[in-house]
Amino acid sequence: MIIITSSRRPSRRTRSFIRELVSVIPNTIKITRGKRTLQELLLVCLEVKAKTLILVLEKRGNPSALLFYLVDQKNNVLLKKLMLKLKGLKLWRELDNAVRPYNPSSIAIDASNIGSGLAELLAEKLALFLGCKLVFNREELLEYDVVIRMLEKERYCELRFINPSTLKNVGPLLKIFGAVEYE
Repeated sequence: MIIITSSRRPSRRTRSFIRELVSVIPNTIKITRGKRTLQELLLVCLEVKAKTLILVLEKRGNPSALLFYLVDQKNNVLLKKLMLKLKGLKLWRELDNAVRPYNPSSIAIDASNIGSGLAELLAEKLALFLGCKLVFNREELLEYDVVIRMLEKERYCELRFINPSTLKNVGPLLKIFGAVEYE
């Protein structure tokens, strides 16, 4: 189970972004943060037995970063592990050639054309935090409802959620320009 929430007072665009992530990533729920502290969010994670907490940070009304926490069920603590810095994003409704996802139950990462660098790090970390598989064979991708495809550009990495059978976008497009790993 994965929980996605936001900063304290999210903008409309951030709330829409969170809704779109929840609709495209299996076994994910959205929690309205309100005035909850990180400690209170930990209690919610422990209650629903979530393994990952994703906090969407924003700057000037736009999502600016995704902060990934692992939930340590034994010691009852949140372990800050990764921050993905967003250069920009397009919501599902803003993309051409996009279709609405209907309750996806499986997700994979298309690792067939990932080189070294940021895309490789993203693939490895997203597989860990989202509980998805790295798939190197294109035919095997058809077994999944949603596939994360990454394309490394000059200064950022573009991350798309696609339906592998129709090759249409089913979620937001993220432009990630950096990743910060924590101990």
